[in-house]
Amino acid sequence: EGYGAIQINDGAYNSVVTVNGGKINITGSANDSFGGVVIASGASIIFNGTEGTTTIEGQPFVINYDNGYTYSFSTFAEAIETAKDGETIVMTQDVTIDNVLKVADKNVTFNLNGHNISSTTDVFEVAGGALTIIGDGVVHAATSNGTPYCAVWAYNDAVVNIYGGTYKIGYPTGDYNDLIYAKGNASINIYGGTFHNSGRENAFVLNVNDQNRSTAAINVYGGSYEKFNPADNGSEGPDTNFVAPGKAVQQNVDWYIVKYSTAILRV
Repeated sequence: EGYGAIQINDGAYNSVVTVNGGKINITGSANDSFGGVVIASGASIIFNGTEGTTTIEGQPFVINYDNGYTYSFSTFAEAIETAKDGETIVMTQDVTIDNVLKVADKNVTFNLNGHNISSTTDVFEVAGGALTIIGDGVVHAATSNGTPYCAVWAYNDAVVNIYGGTYKIGYPTGDYNDLIYAKGNASINIYGGTFHNSGRENAFVLNVNDQNRSTAAINVYGGSYEKFNPADNGSEGPDTNFVAPGKAVQQNVDWYIVKYSTAILRV
């Protein structure tokens, strides 16, 4: 029922405003010179300004717009609800999550931006639409009492494109963990990134649900894989090849690296 405002007047340099809830709307023209720091805990921030030095702290997910707007969110769920098709959600700090980062009906890009995600459960769940993951950073799924949590899993008609990042999983007390997992009619396309051994059975670094092998797919165009050969995937049976045509696997001790085939490069 009530409304309030915070105004920082000219000359109030290096000001600090801390807000513990609600929404902050910062506006200004291109000639404004913002200054100071806005610290938000549980508050959404809308920043409209094309110049200045204002920084936003305390919000791990942002959407940047060409017109100078920045939307900042405390949770991925808030960010994905606001994001429109074709937009990019950018991480601004390391996070530890208790709830999966779920995409259901959007076509969005997620930029790790050099930051790390630690989870007590699955990390990315893509139930529909499309998710493209770019940038450097670590995606680390947890393991609890042998429960096979995933760094990325997709189902229904979802599409996932992975261009970067390092993907890890807690070593299980059970027999295996699926690091990257597809089921239903989902497609996961891997163009780059580093994928670590998924546990006691290395076969499950990349895995397609047994009942959906004719409909779901994991296509490997690049990346580095610890103790796992994507051209000879034991989780799907001996000699099962996830590597795309024109690509080849080069082994370096415990690592299998997918590159262009030498036959394709020869002229």
